[in-house]
Amino acid sequence: MIGHGAPWEERRKLIAHFRETLPGVPIVALLRRRDEDFDCSDFNCSADNPPLWLQTVNQALAGVA
Repeated sequence: MIGHGAPWEERRKLIAHFRETLPGVPIVALLRRRDEDFDCSDFNCSADNPPLWLQTVNQALAGVA
């Protein structure tokens, strides 16, 4: 899960790093209200909705063997 505290571009680079170094691990990106979705993450989730975080993480983990 990539938090929403860092600038958008830094988070994009972090997602790309994890995508390269940990292939197959699902990436959930938390978004500020004005953020656009990250096309390089597996899931994008509003940062101001913790119940949705749990639902999204559960969905992401369902695909991990």
